[in-house]
Amino acid sequence: MTLMIDELDKMAKIRRLSDQELNLKHYLNERLVHILREEEIEWYERAKCKYLLEGNDNTQYFHLWLLMKDIENNVSSIWNKKME
Repeated sequence: MTLMIDELDKMAKIRRLSDQELNLKHYLNERLVHILREEEIEWYERAKCKYLLEGNDNTQYFHLWLLMKDIENNVSSIWNKKME
């Protein structure tokens, strides 16, 4: 789905999209948002169940781990921008 959206975006940079292509792009974007929202709700429900079952013994560990991943991602993105 995202590949089709990307292709339509590339085509839009080259030429004007037809009404059918615009409608398809709009539909795909709406569908993608809907799917991502459903996935977000599913993960939220899983996390809520897991927290209720297991408690929060490792909360500090996971917060630090996520912080380190965020720092790594930021450094990588800065590095990638400099390389361009």
